Amino acid sequence: MQDPASKKKTKVAILGGGVAAMAAAFELTSPKNPRRDEFDVTVYQMGWRLGGKGASGRNARLGQRIQEHGLHIWFGCYENAFRVMRECYEELDRPAGSPLATWDEAFKRHSLVTLEELVDSQWRRWDMWFPQSDDNPGDGVLPSLWGMFEVIAGWLTEAFETAKGKKRSWIERLLRGLWELLTRRPSLYLDLFRIRSLARRLDRAGATSRTRHHDAMADVLDRARGKMPETLAAEIGDEDVARRFLILLDLSATMMRGLIEDGVVFGEKNFRDLDRFDFRAWLGDHGAKQSTLDSAPVNGYYALAFSYKDGRADQQLIAAGATLYGLLRMFGTYRGALMWKMQAGMGDTVFGPFYEVLKRRGVKFEFFRKVEALRLDADKTSVGEIDIIRQVDLKQTEYEPLVAVRGLPCWPSEPDYAQIVQGDELRRGPAPHDRPYNLESHWTSWPNVGKETLRRGEDFDQVILGISVGALNTICRDLVSHSPEWNAMVEHTATVPTIALQLWLKRTTEALGWKNVAVPGVDEPQHTVMDGYEEPLNTWADMTNLLVREDWPASHTPRSIAYFCGPVPAVPLPEPPDEAFIRNQTQRGFDVCVDWLNRYTADLWPKATGADKPGALDWALLVDPGDGSGVERMRSQYWRINNDPTEQYVLNLPGTVQYRMKSNASGYSNLILAGDWTDNGLNLGCVEAAAVSGLQASQALSGYPARLIGVPS
Repeated sequence: MQDPASKKKTKVAILGGGVAAMAAAFELTSPKNPRRDEFDVTVYQMGWRLGGKGASGRNARLGQRIQEHGLHIWFGCYENAFRVMRECYEELDRPAGSPLATWDEAFKRHSLVTLEELVDSQWRRWDMWFPQSDDNPGDGVLPSLWGMFEVIAGWLTEAFETAKGKKRSWIERLLRGLWELLTRRPSLYLDLFRIRSLARRLDRAGATSRTRHHDAMADVLDRARGKMPETLAAEIGDEDVARRFLILLDLSATMMRGLIEDGVVFGEKNFRDLDRFDFRAWLGDHGAKQSTLDSAPVNGYYALAFSYKDGRADQQLIAAGATLYGLLRMFGTYRGALMWKMQAGMGDTVFGPFYEVLKRRGVKFEFFRKVEALRLDADKTSVGEIDIIRQVDLKQTEYEPLVAVRGLPCWPSEPDYAQIVQGDELRRGPAPHDRPYNLESHWTSWPNVGKETLRRGEDFDQVILGISVGALNTICRDLVSHSPEWNAMVEHTATVPTIALQLWLKRTTEALGWKNVAVPGVDEPQHTVMDGYEEPLNTWADMTNLLVREDWPASHTPRSIAYFCGPVPAVPLPEPPDEAFIRNQTQRGFDVCVDWLNRYTADLWPKATGADKPGALDWALLVDPGDGSGVERMRSQYWRINNDPTEQYVLNLPGTVQYRMKSNASGYSNLILAGDWTDNGLNLGCVEAAAVSGLQASQALSGYPARLIGVPS
């Protein structure tokens, strides 16, 4: 009998190092995976760091500041991603008292969201807070759809009472509801009470209850969303509060009514069947008011998901089914808090721990390896070869990628040139030699040092393709030309470029003119996350909590940090190499950010404007160790346009989901897919969708994990 330890292992080549790729590697080699010893895993990564669109780096020249690809915040409904992250930190087992020793030190609850409303050509701030609990995401228990309806109806009831300035115990609410039911008083409160009660009954009764309760639920939903605004405004006494509550009521009731009417909650259809519609169009078809369709919550969701075709604000489009399920999960199933903020960069919080744990397990990492092409074998049934570009030569056998910043292992914003044979030339950069070569850019003119070909049966047996869909038309030409399904996928799965801006400021956020609000039940201040503001930097998060993780000199210590992001219009992409395009896009990003700050600072931070240009940012407020003058101080900040094929955000446009492929259905026997661009059941551009796809890749190879949480078919 053969010793299991001597059995030949399956060699798995994982291409790319984003969330999906790391989740696949993590589960494939998990101590809980019964087949973990069957696999020999190697990760091939372009450049010097893991992370993909979630990569971050520390700038040693500027206070070891965190530089992100964009704004990354985890939602409390990310059951699969958090489950993996919690297991990673448990296995990492950092000493007590060390930085971010546990997952709940690395992620903190966040409850405050601000939507910006444009009313009568004026921006009005709409603060929303969501109840917190002691629950933790990743525990793996979700309510049914009816249960989600019940949670949302309960939240609306609480919001209604808060709007009226009256809070009652559950006994008082029950007695009031029963009294109004007996007296048949036409009360919105009674309608909300009945929605919640019917949802609870339907959840317990199951699908057989449709005939009995469908008409009752439809009737009460229609009556609730038909309440007259002037009646509610008089009852609440505040026009803004009444209008906003009616928007939330109409939006929630329309979603519930539409899902019942379309047969989704009774299993006749699934969410996927609705993906041929745009979300806003679907709401309109089911009777949503125009004020709801134009509202801050609806507009804010499109902004949150970067869902602007070609980056254009006048082309907001997103598949209805994925959006409806995403919203129900976001607000109806979150645990602990609506959001969880990372307490360092995403590279430090997520990809550093992944790297350390996977290295301990024996996973090999080949940095500075850029995938050039996947080539099919002679019979076109599997991947036979993978062409890899070797970007640099190393002075030692393995590259050591992490650096310590205040005791926390982090990824640097540039490679460690001292470990690279060509380090001096790489750091010197292309003419005019004012910046190093960018090994992560599709357009770099860096003269790579060599190529190698990985061969099936020698270097790999199975391939997990974790590189984003924007690059597949280039690196998978063999597959695209051979397979109509691959051709359709790369043609119809759209992406959009995004812009990110980070500012380090001399004043606190409050001193800039932003007034923080108290969140009930939360002692510590909640720095807001804002959405739906002026394009293109329509989203802002106060990330001052990260200051403790950076290392600024006393003479230039910021008092606050602001992260902005949003989609930008697409531009024609040239063939590589093209250093001029890299420079042009860097300057384009600078110009966009300066123009935006000149136009829209006053509404956001009224005390941050300068005297020489009313309404514009006072550039002197920016922390600049070089002590520049005027707008030149902006050059000390951090901005980027994510135009590279692998960095563009993946969209789910209406009518395109059918072109996506499942992880285990690439059409080739040894190729598994991993990424938020796959047909993973969630089909939204988010950490959870990427993590789910990575887990599905591990399932396809090993059967582990046995089940995923909250992934619709």
